[in-house]
Amino acid sequence: MRIIIFTTGLFGKTGICTWVQNFVANMHTEHEIIVLSATFSDYMQSELSKYAECVTYDKDITYDCDIYLHNFQDNALKPNIHARHTFILLHCNYAKMRHSNTFDRGIKYIAVSEDSAEAMRKAYKIDCVAIEPFHVAHIPSKVLRLVSATRLTTEKGYLRMVKLAQLLKANGVRFQWLVFSEYEKKIADIPEFINMGAMPNDVILDYMADADYVVQLSDHEGYCYAVHEALSVGTPCIVTDIPVFQNVIVNGYNGYRLPLDMQNINISEIVNNIPLGYEINGKSTDTLKDKWGRLINT
Repeated sequence: MRIIIFTTGLFGKTGICTWVQNFVANMHTEHEIIVLSATFSDYMQSELSKYAECVTYDKDITYDCDIYLHNFQDNALKPNIHARHTFILLHCNYAKMRHSNTFDRGIKYIAVSEDSAEAMRKAYKIDCVAIEPFHVAHIPSKVLRLVSATRLTTEKGYLRMVKLAQLLKANGVRFQWLVFSEYEKKIADIPEFINMGAMPNDVILDYMADADYVVQLSDHEGYCYAVHEALSVGTPCIVTDIPVFQNVIVNGYNGYRLPLDMQNINISEIVNNIPLGYEINGKSTDTLKDKWGRLINT
């Protein structure tokens, strides 16, 4: 059976692109599929060509098929596409959007859920059937969750942060990096960086506690509060190899120390061997409070 899927543009970041990818991947062994579009991105053409023929639409050419699937948002059916059966794909519950003059009772419609199909049948008295989305086989890759609380200046390690992000990307590591800062500095053109701005300390601690690592890559520190608080809530840290951290963080224990020149970094070890045990000099909060109490009461 020959199937034509028509949409005006396929660029890789829209719902119709996801649907078309899943459809051709699941149906190509039983059917000859042609994806007809005015425009393809290079990515979409490469992906779809694994399973279907990608054809740039030409209004002066006649196309014949058994089944014609037409994306609703492209509105009018193309008169030069001839099919035994025609269906229009509805990717939203259009009954809530009141397209009152759009739906043709002589055409069959396919909706994304039974609720949407039933709503369309009631609102417009059209022939609408529900087809649930395909289940997609996917083995997820680890997404590394990083948090920093920093002023985003050079001495606070901003350029090293950019370098570490570049190394992660070069090694194919997916990551998200939240940065809490009172500085409204635009972070380098790396979309995985998200500047969260200044937030209350208890909010930042929640994000720290849920992160894989807290990152602090300064040139020098008397003692970094962000690292202290991260270890206090059980999160390992990625820091620079400066004296203040050498007794607190040993590679693989409490985190990793990176050279100041950011050379010869074992990204695979950092990603695949996230430390699980934590200790800050073996002292509990009560012990530290007692020590402070004795100091200030002398």
